[in-house]
Amino acid sequence: MINWTALIKKPVPPKADYNPHNKRYNIDYFMDNFISTEIDEQGLPHHTLSGPRMVHYSENDVIDVTTPYIVFYQKDISPKWSAISERGLTKGNSDRIFLIGKVVIHQLDENGIEMDDMTIFTRNVRIELEKKYAETSQPTTMLSPSGRTDSVGARLYFNEDRVELISQVKGDYVSTGKP
Repeated sequence: MINWTALIKKPVPPKADYNPHNKRYNIDYFMDNFISTEIDEQGLPHHTLSGPRMVHYSENDVIDVTTPYIVFYQKDISPKWSAISERGLTKGNSDRIFLIGKVVIHQLDENGIEMDDMTIFTRNVRIELEKKYAETSQPTTMLSPSGRTDSVGARLYFNEDRVELISQVKGDYVSTGKP
């Protein structure tokens, strides 16, 4: 079940550019400054998707989100992870969203504040919202208090607080002084 918290504003312009080939698609609705919350069977938040603008194209059922911001919640409804990118694309009722361009993923504290425990920088990430899973084949940098790790490609399992670095993994680590 999805709960949209937004108002549809103004009449929609008849056409808008969508792809680099300048094929024109019809916009059948859009929302500005929206927040979408998906809840689980118990009525608790699973994740939110928000952004300054969302546009739906009727011909291909594509939803184009400007600067999408996703927050994943734990079972106790506290926020746990967030992801933000330059742009996001998804299909109407799809469980997947493609984050396009620069992507930053943060671990959050129980109040939804970004922690310094882990921040991941990459590009072009596919997120499966229901599974709380993300992956990319792009160069990835993971920063934590203990150092920096670079790789090509990563898989993130948000429920498990687990990150798999795929290939060409290199790291610089700071000693904590503890044995």
